[in-house]
Amino acid sequence: MMPFVAGEREHFKLSRIDSSFPALRHMLFPADTFEISYLPEGAKKPLSVTYQAISFDEAKRRSPALPESGSDNPYSFTIDKKNNVAIMDFREFSDVGRMESFADSMFTALRKNKIGNLIIDLRKNGGGNSSVGDRLLRYITPEPYMQMDKALVKITPLTKKLMKAPDIVPTFMFWEATPDQYIVPRTADEGHYDGNVYLLTSNKTFSSAGSFAWAFKECGMGTVIGEETGGMNVCFGDVLTYRMPVSRLQCSVSFKRFWQFRADENDIHGTIPDIAVPAAKAMDTALKLAKKSK
Repeated sequence: MMPFVAGEREHFKLSRIDSSFPALRHMLFPADTFEISYLPEGAKKPLSVTYQAISFDEAKRRSPALPESGSDNPYSFTIDKKNNVAIMDFREFSDVGRMESFADSMFTALRKNKIGNLIIDLRKNGGGNSSVGDRLLRYITPEPYMQMDKALVKITPLTKKLMKAPDIVPTFMFWEATPDQYIVPRTADEGHYDGNVYLLTSNKTFSSAGSFAWAFKECGMGTVIGEETGGMNVCFGDVLTYRMPVSRLQCSVSFKRFWQFRADENDIHGTIPDIAVPAAKAMDTALKLAKKSK
């Protein structure tokens, strides 16, 4: 299936396969039954099982997906006073106003309970609105920053049509932020958090979650634990979708290329963790570090 998907890293391609698996399986491996051989964790001998094939529509309904946009609880936190640690489960970058209120409440609670360690879990975060991340980053960054400090914009007659914006003029432009445009940290009086911060990442940390992780590491906000993010430091965004007129296949085109904060276009990759462990072990690793810091 790998030749049929695009991506800068193998894990990015595997994520694309994951989201398109029913269609790829249906096209490449049509069969009435499938025999699957697998090795359970800790086992020495593989096991086999035979499945009856199901229809493409039924497979599509069962396929895994990223967290749904507009979920009821995109972020939450818990405090463990005994171990001096708080854990923020950050599943989606949505609702700027809600994050403003949430971050204020969380850091107020951390100060009140004198919590010296914060774990932010981005392992299952597929992105969303980057401005949501800025509301949180201002509490923990030691220096001014921007999640994206360069952008290349190309609007053609086609993208203008897809945007349904008749007043936009086709253009080609490059934008680069200046230091006076950087987002500044909150002051101590505004609730800036000076405890230890650990960020958990995985190959499924994409889009705005990826740029959040990049700014976090680039500015030394804490320790990144887990896997390289799926989102690259130089990437395409603002994607427009459309259907081909005859085949009805859905296609997409981006009209912006972004550079994450101080990224080098000659060295494209995701956020590299400070402590590389499988995503499933990232939380335990962070908790052990927090415990040692008490």
